[in-house]
Amino acid sequence: MINLLPPEYSKYKGSDKILVSIVLLSVMTVLIIISSYYLELVFENQLINTKLELVHNKLAEISVQTKDLREMKLRKDNLEKSLEKRDKVVGKNIYWPVVLNALRGVVPNNSWVKEFNVTNHRNFKLAGYTVNRRDLKLIIKNLKKSDYFNNVKLVIVRQEKLFYPQYKKSNGFYYEIKGIIPYDLERMNELKDRGDDIAT
Repeated sequence: MINLLPPEYSKYKGSDKILVSIVLLSVMTVLIIISSYYLELVFENQLINTKLELVHNKLAEISVQTKDLREMKLRKDNLEKSLEKRDKVVGKNIYWPVVLNALRGVVPNNSWVKEFNVTNHRNFKLAGYTVNRRDLKLIIKNLKKSDYFNNVKLVIVRQEKLFYPQYKKSNGFYYEIKGIIPYDLERMNELKDRGDDIAT
């Protein structure tokens, strides 16, 4: 076979292989760089999606907690309004255990309280039944002697037939007594400290 190529061509034959190798290496390097960059982008995208999902979950939790906080605040506001209304109706600083304990000592055994209300300006109404006039007089006397009831007045008294299931009918008296619970917080605190609010 005859070599028709000029003699200079054979000199560059080895360098062509190197050139082809360099080009191939360059292409492979570029492909590897592009692939690694693509994989890095895919990984970062997955990481961002995971973080977004976590943020979404946290936002959902915060939304639920915010709703709970709003409900708690609404309940708190309602309780405060209720307490304000109660204070307007009942008056502040009535130490109920002491008052109720004092009331317990006022009513004798043959009598019972049907209703005990405290309204504006600490006015009270005591309604109930007793089996005889002597006990009714004793209730009024005990109320007047008590430190916790002032301006005691018998408003209504009427004779009635008293009947409760499993008890025999008897004559008795229905009564309504009105008065005022004095504003004597210092005295109530003194009795509370002494333990008079504890039922014995």
